[in-house]
Amino acid sequence: MESKPWAAMTSEEKYKTMGSWFFGPKGENHALMLKNFTSIVHNVRAGRMQYFPDDPVSITTEMIESEEFNHSAENMSLILNELTEMLGKHSVPFFSPRYAGHMSFDNSLPAVLGYLAAMQYNQNNVTPEASPFTSLIEWSVGQELCAMLGFNSTFNPAPEGEITGWGHITCGGSIANLESMWVARNLKYYPLSLKNAMKPGGPLNYIAGTFVANLCTGQQKNLFSCSTWELLNLTPTEVVDIPGRLTAQYGISDVALGKVLEPYSIQTVGKQSLDADFGITKPPQYLISLANHYSWPKGAAITGIGRENMIELPVDDDARLSIEHLRKELEKHLAEDSHSLYAVTVIVGTTEHGSVDPIDEVLELRREMQAKGLSFMVHADAAWGGYFASKKILGRARLPGGPEYAFSIPLSAYTNRQMLSLKGVDSVTLDPHKSGFNPYPAGGICYRDARFRYLTTWSSPYISVKEGADTSVGIYGVEGRSCTSWSLALPASPHSSRYADLLGVAMLTGVKGRQLSAPSVSSFRDTITNRPNYELENDPDAMALVHQLGSDLMINPFACNFHIKEGVINTDVVEASYLNRRLYQRLSITSMNDVLNDKPIVIMATEFSQERYGQALTTFKRRMGLVGNEDLYALSNVSMSPWPTAGQFLKTIVSDFKTVAEEEIKNCLVRVVVKPSFHSFVIHGTRENVYLVYMGSFNVSNYKRQMVIEGTLDGAAAHKIRAEQNKKV
Repeated sequence: MESKPWAAMTSEEKYKTMGSWFFGPKGENHALMLKNFTSIVHNVRAGRMQYFPDDPVSITTEMIESEEFNHSAENMSLILNELTEMLGKHSVPFFSPRYAGHMSFDNSLPAVLGYLAAMQYNQNNVTPEASPFTSLIEWSVGQELCAMLGFNSTFNPAPEGEITGWGHITCGGSIANLESMWVARNLKYYPLSLKNAMKPGGPLNYIAGTFVANLCTGQQKNLFSCSTWELLNLTPTEVVDIPGRLTAQYGISDVALGKVLEPYSIQTVGKQSLDADFGITKPPQYLISLANHYSWPKGAAITGIGRENMIELPVDDDARLSIEHLRKELEKHLAEDSHSLYAVTVIVGTTEHGSVDPIDEVLELRREMQAKGLSFMVHADAAWGGYFASKKILGRARLPGGPEYAFSIPLSAYTNRQMLSLKGVDSVTLDPHKSGFNPYPAGGICYRDARFRYLTTWSSPYISVKEGADTSVGIYGVEGRSCTSWSLALPASPHSSRYADLLGVAMLTGVKGRQLSAPSVSSFRDTITNRPNYELENDPDAMALVHQLGSDLMINPFACNFHIKEGVINTDVVEASYLNRRLYQRLSITSMNDVLNDKPIVIMATEFSQERYGQALTTFKRRMGLVGNEDLYALSNVSMSPWPTAGQFLKTIVSDFKTVAEEEIKNCLVRVVVKPSFHSFVIHGTRENVYLVYMGSFNVSNYKRQMVIEGTLDGAAAHKIRAEQNKKV
């Protein structure tokens, strides 16, 4: 049956189509999954039968009918049933619309089926020799991801003479970030290795007097005459251009150049040796916002860059990298006696806030600094936000559909501008297992210039100038070997235009889900949350409000506060944190002993440090009515599900959250409201000198005191107390 083109579908038709992409919160597509599981098994068997069909069978009928075989098979089935039963009872319900915790959701059916099919072949994408078909698929996936990000690729052909991008799959975003650091480190030191090879007695000394470098300021200078500072600040493109220029000018082949430079490479001699050779006492550094993922200090430690050389910069009130502070920091690095820079990392969807750093302004700052002699790579950590680049062409809401059907909302003008700017960065981390709706583990990294990948290979320790499709993806990067299942899951997923609408529907869930943090704001409920999507879609005023709400990329950090009495809001940060901590304990799954049905909604928590967040956190507290410099315990919900807003199920979720919040506020009021109550004392001393020590509690206002009362007792009272004390002894 010929289907209607995606772009021609209404919201209702698209939403119905999305229903075929997931197993479903209640396993609604179990028949579809079973049908395809069965098809996979049949096709795997048929494929094995095709290879030398006349070969004898290895597992004979006699074996299959034997008691030993059947006992083993039954035992396997028994264990599998027990395992799947335990998984069903004790696994986090990522599949449910009630789950709004981490960046996880139901895996897409195409991805799951592709993964399952590929697993049966156990191919290793280290080389086409081990995986001729799936290596080609991974190369193709890398090219498609590059195109989605805006890099030139096979699917987004480069104009004549322009560079082409390249990407590959990793086991996760942390490994992709590590690889980007490895590339940045090796690229920064490559010119120094080359200069060492040009020294008297070196194999390239004969070109020392004639080979010219193009400085980042636009000037030309003999490379051997360049200062260490000038070599450390060559542009990334200039560095990877060098091998091709050596071939063109001196006839040095890439193989010969690789052998010549290997003894001088940072991969061989290490960073410390090159630092000593060139008198580098202030090592290169990374600049990144304080909202960075924990993989960054890890990567700094592993690559030898060092945690202290990861310079964290403040964020603004939207948790985005502060351009003002970045400029000030870059200006410090302009002096030749300062630290050079490996890279500035921009974050495209911070883990705790969903914020997107101002990529366009960072790239403009780099151009400005290069003119002054300071150059560095720009890496985008888009582990969460990478797939939202599929939405960057959308400029309006989808066509209206029928009642009760969700639709796709566009990115904000700011976020859209940053997605369009991604094509200017040097490398991008993205995670298919997050906003790509693919199974774990699957990360990825894409390079604007395909030649960057040669900086991490051990089979070719030179920067190659080869053209065409290089499908030997496994020789590049950290891992070496690569699971074929990841790459086969990826192309089976929805195309980027479908991703754009799927993510847009989830974004609407995020906007409406903001009622979790404002459950009592009736104007918000009436204007946004409680209205059918088709009605909302056709209300320009409401849509204008929708576009202003939510984080940059559908992660909603929030914190709850409470009224002590009508008209009087709590101002104590500690008490607000106590409420949020109790809400998290009620609405999170942290142990296999937790009862899933006790969790009507699942959210995540974080803690905002006053020292780290500074004015941004102060502003946030002020909006909550809080006063104080204490750290704030906060909550967050991530909206990846396209289902809650259709049929208004989100109203049920919000109502359940409100019920839990009201129950926990009562517990908080016990701590802060002073009212008549019984007070207890511990008695010490003798009849002549009795001391009553007050039993206080510094967490409850009624008992927030220290007190010792001195007095005497009459004979009868003293006798009674001694009798009680003797009983306890």
